[in-house]
Amino acid sequence: MKVTDYDFYIKMIELQNRLETNLAKLEKQGKIPNAIDDIQYAGTIDWIEIDSITNSEIPVYKEIYISIEKKSNGNIITKYYDENMSEPIAIDFHDSNGIVATKSSIAYSLLKTEDGKDFKSQFENIKVRKPLSLKELVNDISALSRESGMSKEQILSILKEKDDELEKISRVSGTSKEDILSISNIDDTDKSLKSDEKGKIILDNKQKPSLDDNANNSEIKKDNPNIKQETDLNQKVNNRFTLGDVLGVPEDGKLVVVYSSAVKDNTSTTKFTFLIQEKDGNFKPCDNLELVGGTRPANDVYASNYDGSNVEKDHVNSEYIVKGPLANKRFVLTANTGSFGTIDLGIGQAPKLQGVNEAPIVTTPLKTTSTYNTHSETKETLHSYNSGMYSADDRGKEASSHTEDCKLTEQNVDGNTNTGHQHESDFSHIDTRLSELYDEKGCNEYFTFESFRSDFFKTYLNGNESPTESEFENACKRYENEHSLTRDDEHGVRRIY
Repeated sequence: MKVTDYDFYIKMIELQNRLETNLAKLEKQGKIPNAIDDIQYAGTIDWIEIDSITNSEIPVYKEIYISIEKKSNGNIITKYYDENMSEPIAIDFHDSNGIVATKSSIAYSLLKTEDGKDFKSQFENIKVRKPLSLKELVNDISALSRESGMSKEQILSILKEKDDELEKISRVSGTSKEDILSISNIDDTDKSLKSDEKGKIILDNKQKPSLDDNANNSEIKKDNPNIKQETDLNQKVNNRFTLGDVLGVPEDGKLVVVYSSAVKDNTSTTKFTFLIQEKDGNFKPCDNLELVGGTRPANDVYASNYDGSNVEKDHVNSEYIVKGPLANKRFVLTANTGSFGTIDLGIGQAPKLQGVNEAPIVTTPLKTTSTYNTHSETKETLHSYNSGMYSADDRGKEASSHTEDCKLTEQNVDGNTNTGHQHESDFSHIDTRLSELYDEKGCNEYFTFESFRSDFFKTYLNGNESPTESEFENACKRYENEHSLTRDDEHGVRRIY
């Protein structure tokens, strides 16, 4: 039993105890209860919940636990629970109906997640995974007890202590418990790969395809291109997508960074180039990245550290926007020379209302050999899958509203004016100007200033309540043009207002 299995072991024991209590009650009532054959943990699934206030759909993850039960006639029933373990959310009677939703989840089973995976397909995916079995864990503990001479209680106590230590380290470092345990097993990068004297990628002539070969040139085997930094493609960038999802490539490889001058025949004018290192060690271009900002991007980048406790304004050496399947999310990748010559990699989102290379963006670090894994809370704050359409615009505008001597944290650049400190003077003129519009024209349509203000931002600024000066003035002009009134001024002259 691995230390990292301890939490799931405890949860499975909890579910087993609940079920055994319920089955005992049935037995007292003279009924024949099912026998519990095994309890399992099956990982997570995509899910939809409904916000009780806004009535909007919220994509979330559900941890799934399974009870496998035997009826008195020998038939098997499989029940699926979420992390609350109160009632099963799905049941499989192993008949022609397959897995069916229970009353506690039937409302959600009709909804679909963004990528079209409905209720049944989510649970079909669970069936092909290898679950974590409570029965097997119990057997492992028993075997370890026999071999070590320790009691099962002593073994569980040690596992709990080690798990608590891992949890503390994970919380501080931002590195998952699994990664912490595997650090000592990480192999050094293969040093045997060849490169020419300039470190350029060299085509292996033996691998070059003939004219009749249908193989894609991007898959030709290449030698080591003098990698300066790398990051895993399977890391989460928010609560929904991995880096591989964002780039539209398989998650079993790495995204690597090299000097653009080290890539043979590379026409890129910027300092760093991104490549995909596939599982088999081959390198290929990252086709879904498009260079923005030229040789040296001029836009401000507000780079958060891994836990959001410090955000620094800077410029980066290289900046790319993602063109792949998630192009509508406008993800941006950055590379910059950091302290001690290491290369810092960041991910952010470009605003929708401004050009990529002229607007400020907020980034979080990608995990590298010199950068901790970003805390999930920070990812959610700055790149949440649930963020609104103009959230990147809001983040950039809030970030740029601060002065040079401001100490910034994620709350100061999250685009939410209700968090962090604000510079009210930057936006104080807005309500004054809106009051004038309301007094002149809005009071004829709205009962209150608040309803007028809310509708103005929604209609003329796409919900953006911290616009730039020019954006706000253009919105005011559009409103005035659409709501011109004719009346006599104080001199009795008929004018258009």
